[in-house]
Amino acid sequence: MSVLTFPYDSHYQPPMPVVDVELGAPGRAPLPRPLSALVDSGSDGTLIPIDVLEKAGARCVGEARLRGMNGPSQLVNVYLVSLRVGTRLVRGLRVVAAPEQSEAILGRNALNHLVITLNGLAGVTEIPT
Repeated sequence: MSVLTFPYDSHYQPPMPVVDVELGAPGRAPLPRPLSALVDSGSDGTLIPIDVLEKAGARCVGEARLRGMNGPSQLVNVYLVSLRVGTRLVRGLRVVAAPEQSEAILGRNALNHLVITLNGLAGVTEIPT
């Protein structure tokens, strides 16, 4: 078995685990360039910048309430996507549209479909293929 490794992003202190994801609308080809996403096991859901969702042709399927750690809840749009991390394809994943140019966050609704190791000592995120 081989393992994909993604170096932690050292722009954060402490460094943050990240992975590359391929994103597309269900039934369509993924975007030509992978998207770097922060791995956040404390986030219930996955957030993807709206400009990326629009380029992928993702469809808005409703609204939801989202609340961060320190603020009131806000109404957000929910989109349906297919997301590939390494060899694992997650179809029909509901993601929240984040503001343009913001960072993608891979939350538990996506992480629960993966075997993923945060190897902090080596500073890499590992995903078996």
